[in-house]
Amino acid sequence: MVKTLYKKLWREIKDLRWQVLSMAFVVAIGISMLVATLSSYKAMVAARSDFYHVSHFADVFVFVKQFPASLLEQIKVMPGVRAAEGRIIREVLLDLPGKIEPATGRLISLPPYGQRLNILFLRSGHLPRTMDEVVINEAFALANRLEAGSKLFATMNGRSYELRVVGTALSPEYVFAFRGSNPMPDDAHFGVLWLPEALLAGAYNMRDTYNDLTLTLDTSRSEDAIIKELDALLEIHGGTGAYGRMRQSSHMFLHDEINQLKATAVYMPLIFLGVAAFLLHVVVGRLIARQREVVATLRALGYRQSEIVSHYAMLIGCIVCAGFIPGILYGIYLGGAWTALYQEYYRFPTLTFELSTDVLFAALLAALIAGFAGGVSSLRSILRLDPAVAMRPPAPPDFRHGILDRLGLSRVLSVRLRIAVRLLVGRPLRTVFAVTGMSFAVMIMIVGLFWLDAFDHMLDLQFNFQDRSSATLILDRPSSERSLEELALLPGVIRVEGSRAVPIKITNETKVKNTVIMGLHREALLRRVLSQSFQPVRLPATGLLMNRGMASRLGLRPGDLVSFQLLEKGRQTFRVRLVGLVEELLGAGVYMEAGELRRLLDEEGLVNSATVHLDARTEEDFMRIVKRYPGISAVSLRSTALASFTENMERMLLSFVFILTLLAGAIAVGIVYNTAVVTLSEQMREFGTLRVLGFHRKEVFGIFLFELLVLLGLSLPLGAFLGYISSRGLLLLIPTETFTIPLIISGRTYMYAFLLQLASVLLTLWLVWRKIKTMDFISVLKLHE
Repeated sequence: MVKTLYKKLWREIKDLRWQVLSMAFVVAIGISMLVATLSSYKAMVAARSDFYHVSHFADVFVFVKQFPASLLEQIKVMPGVRAAEGRIIREVLLDLPGKIEPATGRLISLPPYGQRLNILFLRSGHLPRTMDEVVINEAFALANRLEAGSKLFATMNGRSYELRVVGTALSPEYVFAFRGSNPMPDDAHFGVLWLPEALLAGAYNMRDTYNDLTLTLDTSRSEDAIIKELDALLEIHGGTGAYGRMRQSSHMFLHDEINQLKATAVYMPLIFLGVAAFLLHVVVGRLIARQREVVATLRALGYRQSEIVSHYAMLIGCIVCAGFIPGILYGIYLGGAWTALYQEYYRFPTLTFELSTDVLFAALLAALIAGFAGGVSSLRSILRLDPAVAMRPPAPPDFRHGILDRLGLSRVLSVRLRIAVRLLVGRPLRTVFAVTGMSFAVMIMIVGLFWLDAFDHMLDLQFNFQDRSSATLILDRPSSERSLEELALLPGVIRVEGSRAVPIKITNETKVKNTVIMGLHREALLRRVLSQSFQPVRLPATGLLMNRGMASRLGLRPGDLVSFQLLEKGRQTFRVRLVGLVEELLGAGVYMEAGELRRLLDEEGLVNSATVHLDARTEEDFMRIVKRYPGISAVSLRSTALASFTENMERMLLSFVFILTLLAGAIAVGIVYNTAVVTLSEQMREFGTLRVLGFHRKEVFGIFLFELLVLLGLSLPLGAFLGYISSRGLLLLIPTETFTIPLIISGRTYMYAFLLQLASVLLTLWLVWRKIKTMDFISVLKLHE
C-alpha cells in the first residue's frame, strides 16, 4: 500500500513540476540568504575577536593635551589596570608624490621598547629602524600605490619632514579607517602612519610627555570606576574624557555593521521563508481540496489517516529538499562574495568564509519549519474529511444576486466579465489568498530598493543642503577669528566661515553621550543646519539645537534642559535649554550660536575649523599653498568627500541591493505564476463548462485575464503598504550609533516594484495561455473513478 502512495507522490510531483520548482526556488532563496548572511556574520565576529586578541586591543582610550611620563607609571599600577601605554598622536598634512591635493595623516608614535597594546600586524616590510622611516596602513598604501621605498612629506609643527615607507600594517584601531570630519573611509586622502617616538617628540617638543593613553583592564574593577579615576588624574593635564572600547570610532562602525548583518541574517530569510510557507499553504491546501475524492477513496480502501498525512507531508518535504541543496550551494557562493567585499572595507589579517555545521543545521531547521508551518493546516484538513461525504463531488458555489445586480451593472457588463467578477466575489477567501501572495512580490522589491532611496537622501542632505562649501580646513589649535582674514587672501577663496567645536559629554539620567558642540554664526551660508523639511534653521540667540536621532537616543525633547560637561577648559558643567531639533544624518549633532557659545566658554572669538568656498579655476593653486600652510592639520575637499561617500556606499550597498532585487524579481515571477496556476486549476470545472457551452479558448482565457488583472490591481497597494512596514521593521532592527538611516521610499521605487509585478503577470499570462491552448477542458468534467 505504501508503494502505491509513492507512485502517487511521484505522479503529483511530475504533474506539478513547475509549481514545485517555483516553490522550491523561493525556499532556496530564503536558505541562501540565511547561509550567506549568517556565515558572513560569524566570519566577521570571529575575525574581529581573533584580531583584537592577538593585537592586545585596548579597553580604554583617552586623549590628553599633554601629560608627563611619570604619570603614566602611576597609571600602570592603578588597581584594575593590566597594561597602559602612552603615545603621541598628531594629525598633519601629507604631500604625496604626483598628487596636487594634500592628504591627511594621523601620526602615531611607536615606543622604543616595542608595542604592548594595539600591536601592528605587518602586511609587508618591517617596523621603522631609523628616524625617517615610517609604516603606513595598508588601505592608504594601496589607494596611493605606495610601497617600500616610497617617499612622502609631512608638515609637523610648521616644518616639512621627508619620510620613507618601509612597511604596511593593519591595526585593530583602524579596521575601519576614517577621520571625524568625513565618517566614511577615504583611503586615498586619509592615512595612518606609525613612526619612531623620538621623531614626534622632537618635532613637537614633547620629550617624556604624551598626549594619548590606552589601557587594558582586568576584572578586579569596573570599567566605569577606572574611567572616573583616570578623568580625575588627567583633568589638570587637559584630558578630554576617557572612554571604553564601545565608543572607539573604528569599533563603533564595526559593531554597527555586525549588528546590521545579524539583523539581516534574521529578517531577510524570514521574509523569503515566510513567503515560501504561505505558498506551500495555498498550493498544498488547494491540492488536497481538489483531491478530496481521492483522499476519501484511499480512506475507504483501508489507508490509515497517518499514512495519508505522511504522503502529503512527503510532498512538502520534497519541495523543501528541492530548494535546500541549491539554497546551500548558492548561499556558499553569495557568502563568499560578501565576505570578500567586507574584507575590502574592514581590514582584518584574515577574514574567511566558512560554512559551519551549526549554520547548516539552522538552514535545515528553518526550511523544515517554513515548509511544515505552511502545510500544517492543510494536513489537518485531511483528518477532518468524512470519507462518505468527501467521495461526492463538491457542491457548486451558490452565486446569488450580488453587488453588480444591485447596482444594475450586470446588464452593462458582458457575460465574460460578469463571470469573472462572480468568481472573484463568490470565493472571497481564495481571492484574499491570491492578492496577499502577489503583494509579497511587491513588498520584497520595495525592501530591496528603498536602500537606494535612503542613500540618495543622505547624499542630497549632506552635500547639497547642509554642506555647501568647497573645502573644510581643520586647525591645529583654536585660533583667533583674525586667522580667517588670512585664509580669505589665499588664491581662489570667495568666502570663508569659521566655527568652534568643543568636546562635551551629555548626561540625561542614565544615558550618556560624548560628542562635540558646534558654534556657528547665524549668518553662516556654507555650513547650515536644517529643519525636517530641508529648510535652513536660523540659530537661536540662546539655547541649543540637536539632531533628531541623538535627541531620541538621549530621551530629550524641545524645552528640556540639557546637562553637559565640557571636556576641555576646566570641564565645567552647564545646563542649557534644548530649543529645537534639526535634521542631520552625519555630523556633530549639537549646535549653538557662536556668540552664545563664546559667552558660555568665557573666551574671545576662537575658531578651530574653517569652511571655504573656492573658485573652481584656482582650486589647484589653493591646494598647493595649503599643503605648506602653517597651523592646518587636515583638509577635506567637498568634491573628494562626495566621491568617496558615493563610491563607498555604492560598492557596499549596490551589490546587496542588486542581488536582492534580482532575487525579488525571480520570486515575483514564482509567486504570480503559482497564484495563477493554482487559480486556474481550481476553476477547471467552470472553464470546462464554459467550453461545453460554446465559449472559445480565447474567451475562456479572457475571463482568466480579467481576473488576474484585478488581482494585480488589488495586490499593488497592499504590497506597497507591506513594503513600507517591512522596511520600517528592518530599520528598527538595525540601530546605529554612527549615523542615521532614513526611511525614505520614493515614487520611483514604487514604480519599479509595480512594473516588475506587471512584467511577472505578463510572463505568467503567456505561460498560462500556452497551457490553455493544449488543455483538454472536457476531461476535467468527468468524475474520477
